[in-house]
Parts: sequence; C-alpha cells; structure tokens
Amino acid sequence: MADPTITGTKSSSTTSEAPVTPFSGVTVTDPNSSATDTLGIDVQGYGTLSGDGLNNPIGGYYTLTGTAADITKNLDALTYTPTAGPPDTSFTAMLVLNLGNVTDYNTRVSNFDPPVPPTITGTRSGQTTAAEASVTPFAGVTITDPNRQIASAQYTTISGPFNLYNDRLTIALGGAGGALSGDGLTGNNDGTYTLAGNAYTLTTELDALRFTPAGIGTPGSQATTTFTITDTSGGGGLSANDNTTSVTDTLAADAVTVDPTVTAEGYGAFTITGRASSTAGVDHVEVSALVNGQTRDLGAATLNPDGTFSFTDHVGRVPQSLTFTETNGRGGTASAGAPFDLVAGIRHSPYVAQQDSYDPDTGTFTGQTFFNRDGSAVYRDTYTANGDGTSSYAYSDGTFFNGKRYSSFTELYGSDGTLLTETRERNDGSRAVIVDAPAQSVESGSYDTFRNQNQPDTNFVFSPGFGYDQVHGFMAAGGGHDILDLPASDFTNIADVLRHTQDTGGGAVIHDPTSGDAILVAGVSKDELVHNRQDFSFHA
Repeated sequence: MADPTITGTKSSSTTSEAPVTPFSGVTVTDPNSSATDTLGIDVQGYGTLSGDGLNNPIGGYYTLTGTAADITKNLDALTYTPTAGPPDTSFTAMLVLNLGNVTDYNTRVSNFDPPVPPTITGTRSGQTTAAEASVTPFAGVTITDPNRQIASAQYTTISGPFNLYNDRLTIALGGAGGALSGDGLTGNNDGTYTLAGNAYTLTTELDALRFTPAGIGTPGSQATTTFTITDTSGGGGLSANDNTTSVTDTLAADAVTVDPTVTAEGYGAFTITGRASSTAGVDHVEVSALVNGQTRDLGAATLNPDGTFSFTDHVGRVPQSLTFTETNGRGGTASAGAPFDLVAGIRHSPYVAQQDSYDPDTGTFTGQTFFNRDGSAVYRDTYTANGDGTSSYAYSDGTFFNGKRYSSFTELYGSDGTLLTETRERNDGSRAVIVDAPAQSVESGSYDTFRNQNQPDTNFVFSPGFGYDQVHGFMAAGGGHDILDLPASDFTNIADVLRHTQDTGGGAVIHDPTSGDAILVAGVSKDELVHNRQDFSFHA
C-alpha cells in the first residue's frame, strides 16, 4: 500500500512574537482513510505550539493522532508562538513534520523583534561649582542599548554588557557654555561634542568627562549651562534624548591682592607689587594713600597682561596706608588695602625707612622691617600669637643687641602683655635666655646661658644632650627658690647628682655621668645645693 502524503507546507513570518498558524492549508492523506495515524511535529527553534489534539511535548516534539482527516483538521488550526528575542534580532524556526516514512522540512517561521530606542538614566540637574572649577556633570549616568542584530536559524545567546553596534552620542551645550574634555571626545566650535562606541564604552567615557565653565558674565554672578544628550542606536537608528543635566557656576568675584614684601629703592621710594583678577578682564588699577586722615590719589599702577601690577610710591615722614582699586572691563571695581604702612625720612634712627606689617584679615600687627639708605633690610621682626595665650615677638636678619650679633631674638609675652622671657639665638646655635618674670619654665637647647633677673620659682629644664650650660642668678634657698629639673635617664637620685657636683671658681658644676654634659650654677656652691635639696627634680 502507498505511503501517506503531506502537502501544502510553506514558510511564513511574524513580528514581535505574534502567534501564527504555520500549517494552515496543509493536507495530510492516507490511502487507508480509516487508519489511525500519528503525526510528529518537531519544533527546531524557540517557540511553542498550541491547539486541539496536541499531545504533551517532549523537548519541543509534539504529536497529533487520528485519521488523516482528523490530523489535517487539527493541524490547520495549530498556533505557533515564537519565543521573545532581544530588540533588533530575528530568527527562523523549522517545524519538521513526520508521518511514517514521510518527513517534510518545508515549514519555517521567521520572527523579527524590531529595534527600540536606547535609554539614558542617572542625569542630574542643579549641579553647582564656583570660580570656574571643573566638574564631572555626567558621573553616574548610564547608557543602555538593548538592540542586537543576529540572523540565524536559532537565536544565539550573547553574554556581557555590550551591544553589537556602535552608538553615536552627542552632547549639546546651551546657556552660559564652557568646554568639555575627556577620552574619546570630539568637539565642534558650535558647542556640540560627540562620543562613539557601544553602550558600555559610552557610559565609561561619559562618566569621566570634565566640564569647565566659560566664566563669562558679571563677576560674582551665577551662570548656568545646560546639556542635551542624544544617543542614536547603531541598530535601528532610534534615538534617546535627555536635557536634564545642568551646572550652575558662581563666577569668581573680582580680587586684588597686595604682596606683603616691598622693595626699598632708596630716598623714600618703595616699589609695591600685587595681582588683580576679574572674569570680565582687568582694565586698570588705581592707587590711593591715606595720609594724616586724608585720602590722596597717587595715580595708576603698571598693569601686566597676566594681572600682576607694580607701583613705585614716594613716601615722606608721615606713615602712608595704601589702597589699590581694580576696575574691570564692565566697570565693576574691587579694592584691597596694602597689609602694611610705609614711612621714610626717619629722624634720630640709624634707619631711613620703615615698613609696619599687619594681618590682611584681622588687622593684627605682625612685624616691622627697617631699611638702610641703600634699600637693604636691616632686620625684620614677626609677631606670633601662641596657642597658650602667650605671644612671641621675634627679630631676625643680623640683629645687634648689646654690641653683639645674633641670628634671631625672640621675646615671649604673657596674655596681659608682661615680658616673660627673652631668647637670643647665636650664629653657632647656642642661646642666651633671660628670665624676666616669676614662675617661668625654660628649657635648655644646647650650650645655653640662662640669666635669671632675680625672678623667683624659675624651673630650669635640662634634657639629655644639653651640652655645657650656665645658669646665672639661681636662687637656691627660700620660699621662691628655683629648680634644676634633670633627666631621670641620666641621674638616679639627688645623691647621684651631688656625687657628680664639684665647686669651681665660678660656682658649682654638675657633671652628667651619662652624656658628659655639664651645668655651671654660677655663684652657688655645692654646699648650698647639699642643704637645699628641694632645688632638684627629675623628669622622664
């Protein structure tokens, strides 16, 4: 007897997983019309069949059982639903029919998932900066493009964060404007920039882009730049737009600074320098002086292209306080007073000119500089407020005291202005320390000479390696006796100190048995120290 036949098979297509009837018009015949046949349907591709008479599939293999007429009827109405694929992809499923010795491969269904627009997420508005400092306005922004183009008999899975196409991303600046910079970026003079690559690359490069505001506007005002991001997919050509991102820059205010150090040209002439800046451009800098309570215009400073300026002032015997006023390209102004006063023609002094310096923020006096006739600085002194309420007043640059040269000289004052100590640094590193107030604690450096000006309760502190020190004016006895505070690492106790003490013509000398250092306690004998053991203490 002849084999059954399958006729009318064909190919068809669908979009976006719309169900189809791929076997519509297919006819199954069997010469033995009353025979019970079984038709196998092998779905080779992603998707499912549904309809009357279908037996439960095993691995995509379905069956219909009945007479040829019954199978034809049910086969005609079967529905095939493709499995969803990524956007901008297609695949073709083969539905193979098998009846006895007859196999038919002609039924195919192609499914196409159309492209979708990419997405832009994580953009932020209202970002701020100041004085044209650069920012990363797209940090945290993510580009996604799910479109993938794959043509095959079966859909093939692709792993990883990459889409197969290179997208084209443009960034258009609006408003105040500025400049973008970063890897992969190309730009035009019209404020439009471009990045190209897959979504992962675009996200990485976009995240790192830096924006520097143009800084054009009234100094001190705010200027906002907007950003329109457009990503065009390489698959399907659809685009996504986002105009959320914005950055507001507070433009730098005009500024004038005057350098704290002046150059004495001689004969009362001083050259003062400084810098002026403005986002609107510096047009000129004018100088005025306050003399005897009256303001005098001194003229314009010499202005350089980089904003620096200089001015030579001719000063008399009355102190001058100088003010420098900058005018910008839009007529705005900014002023700053010089952090010093100048005076020349000083009488009854070995110096011809003087500069008194002040803290520009607090107005606190910070020091003086005296000048010789040839313009050289004789010495400078500096005022420092210490954290414990005391203050130091230090001189340097070849200062003379009592006919001797010292590298520096520091006076320490209490919070009430009382002079506490004077420290004179010699050029060899040794010091002369004078105690001017009671109850002071002075510490030896190396080869120091201490002079106690009859002040009680002075604590002289010696640490290992103090060298050969001298203490003059030591008060050994009485209620206000002084103390020699020695290192416990070098002396075990008072008896140990006295064992290493001997009298000399100038006083008692204490020898350090560990370091070899020595202390001369001038005008005090060993016997006095023996009978005044309260004069000793020890520190770690």
